Amino acid sequence: MGILEITNEEDLTIAPKANAFRVLDDGTGVSCFLDFLEYDPEENKARVISRIHISRGFLSAIQDRLNFSLREIKDENLKKG
Repeated sequence: MGILEITNEEDLTIAPKANAFRVLDDGTGVSCFLDFLEYDPEENKARVISRIHISRGFLSAIQDRLNFSLREIKDENLKKG
């Protein structure tokens, strides 16, 4: 996969660190919400810290990219030994 240049706005606010996510149906059958959550295991509660609205077809692209990135991380860790 090629490398895409991505820039951030200077005043981009950094949200709390997400440690969980969920995919939530939006009721249309063609799109859904991808929520990034901050989960507190002691309280057994989570709060949404970011929500994006995406087409269902985009979920497979997200899965493919995650699988690719995780393989790269695994390969790098194996090389470090």
